[in-house]
Amino acid sequence: LCVVGIGVYMMLIPLESSLLKLGLIVISIMVLFEQQILFRARWTANALKDFKLYSLLSVFRGLVSFIVIVPMAFFWKVEGLIFGTLMVSGVHMIAWIIKASYSFQGQISMDALWETLSIGFPIFIIVLGGSLIETVDRVLILKWLGPVQLGYYSLTSFGGNSLYGLLAQAGSAMGPHIIEDMGRSNNSPEALEKYLVGPTILFSGLITIMIMGLIFVMPLLVQ
Repeated sequence: LCVVGIGVYMMLIPLESSLLKLGLIVISIMVLFEQQILFRARWTANALKDFKLYSLLSVFRGLVSFIVIVPMAFFWKVEGLIFGTLMVSGVHMIAWIIKASYSFQGQISMDALWETLSIGFPIFIIVLGGSLIETVDRVLILKWLGPVQLGYYSLTSFGGNSLYGLLAQAGSAMGPHIIEDMGRSNNSPEALEKYLVGPTILFSGLITIMIMGLIFVMPLLVQ
């Protein structure tokens, strides 16, 4: 739906900026790539509990991003960044297709498709609303405070998202075990205690220390 929407937008609304058109094309392609990656990653982590492969391919993407995106952005500026990001997404998708055990079967069930759309479309609207809110604050900062302050804000967001990404990875690893224990204990709330209390205290302390370090490191990165 996202790819179709972008295609219709590009056909109906003339774009004066070739860079914007390039960005929209790359985004529409990356949506397909990232959905393939996301599905296989969830299948591997949640269904098979193969966190080793999940972790290795996450590290692999980070390494490929550094090797590909940094030089391309340095030599070819924004265009290099756009194409480099697309290349990394494509390489990551190919790696998942090769390494993941899931094999897609070309059979579509209309009942399952309708159920998926009826559940997924409201979720899509909620996620889209969150993305619009994140975009609005950047537009307001750019308009009222200028591009320099927007750069500081973006760097801060990047640092914060990196830290919260650690929590997301931990959640991905803990999720299948939580579901398994809940099913074994007949949905007893006590089964969640070891996953909620101890890890929350641990990560609260770690995140506090890491945020303090980020406060000192970020100005050095800006300079």
